[in-house]
Amino acid sequence: MICICDSGSSKALWGFIENTNAPRYIYSAGINPATMSEDEIHTSIQSAMDEFSDCYQHVHEVCFYGAGCSTTAAKSKVENALKKIFCKSCISVQSDLLGAARSLFGNQKGIACILGTGSNSCLYDGKDITENVPSLGYILGDEGSGTAIGKKLLSDYLRGLMPADIQIAFEEYTPDRYADIIDNVYNNSIPNRYIASFAKFAAKFKHHKYIQNTLRVMFEQFISTHVLRYSMYNALPVRFTGSVAYHFQDILRETAKNYELNVDLITEHPMPGLIKYHGKSE
Repeated sequence: MICICDSGSSKALWGFIENTNAPRYIYSAGINPATMSEDEIHTSIQSAMDEFSDCYQHVHEVCFYGAGCSTTAAKSKVENALKKIFCKSCISVQSDLLGAARSLFGNQKGIACILGTGSNSCLYDGKDITENVPSLGYILGDEGSGTAIGKKLLSDYLRGLMPADIQIAFEEYTPDRYADIIDNVYNNSIPNRYIASFAKFAAKFKHHKYIQNTLRVMFEQFISTHVLRYSMYNALPVRFTGSVAYHFQDILRETAKNYELNVDLITEHPMPGLIKYHGKSE
C-alpha cells in the first residue's frame, strides 16, 4: 500500500492506494515544519492515523509533499516524525511545490502555481523545478493567497475602509472585533491559518464589487511578482492548484487573460494528479 500526503499549512489530505482498489482518503490538520516542532508534527499525524489504523499499518511507501519542506532540515524534521509512525515504510519528503508540479504537469513542461493558504510557483521541466521565485511566506510574500486576501479584508475592516454593506456582513460573519483580531494575529501560534480563514468570507460574497476588485488586485500581484518572472512565461501553459485558485477561478482566469497567459487547468487540490503520477488511477 502507498500513502500519498499533500499538506498545506491549514490542512493535509492523505490518500491510501493499493493495487486497483479505489483510493481511501482522510484529512488532518496541516503540517508545516517552518511553524511546527517535530513533536507537534508527530502528534498531528498520529492523531489522524489512529482513526485509520486499518490502512496506515499496511503502508510500505510514503510520499509526502508539504508546505515548508524545501530545505534539508525541514524535510528531515517531517521524515523523522513519519518514521515514528510508518516505521517499516520507505519515506520520501518533498516540497508541496514539486507535488503541485507533478500533479499539474506529470512529465510535461510548464509553470505550476499554488494558491491556497499560502502561494508559490515554479518553472517545471517535466522532471525537476528549474526556476522558483521565492514565496517568502505570509509575512513577506504569499501574494494572491488566502492569507493575502484575509490580511487585506482584516486591515480594511479595522481601518473602516470596507463599504458599509460589506462591513455589516463581515460583523455578522465573525464575532471578532479589533482586540480579538489583533490578539489572534499577533499572539496566535499559527496566525496565517487565522488570517487565511477570512478568504471564506470573500468566497461567500465573491459577487460583490469590493470583493471582486480585491481579488483582482491580489491575483495581479501574484502574476506580476511570480509568473511574469519566468522565462518563456507567455509560451508555456500556466496551471494552478489550491482552494483559492479553484473557488475564485473565474476572476483568476480573467486576470490571467489580461496578461495573455495560457491557463488551461485549475484544480482544487493536487491529490488526483499525484495518484496518477505515482502510477495509480483514481
